[in-house]
Amino acid sequence: MSWRIEYLDVCRRQLDQLGPKVKAEILRFLREQVLEGDDPYTASRPLTGKWRGCVRFRIDEYRVICTIENKRLLVTAVKAGHRSDVYN
Repeated sequence: MSWRIEYLDVCRRQLDQLGPKVKAEILRFLREQVLEGDDPYTASRPLTGKWRGCVRFRIDEYRVICTIENKRLLVTAVKAGHRSDVYN
């Protein structure tokens, strides 16, 4: 069984607002690192504070905040945006 990615509706809207080029780059990165990779933790970093329990993926100047469910092999994209405001 392999890993899956789900996107919350709010995250989908945020990705759409970033523009087609950035959105395509982020989706490609997540596909390569999560779906085609063995372990999504290798490309992510754990977060602290109000985002404790989540991880972030770094794609150039953009970040995607996700939760990872090991038992279900599921990565859920919660929030996406520029690094300057994604953590707000």
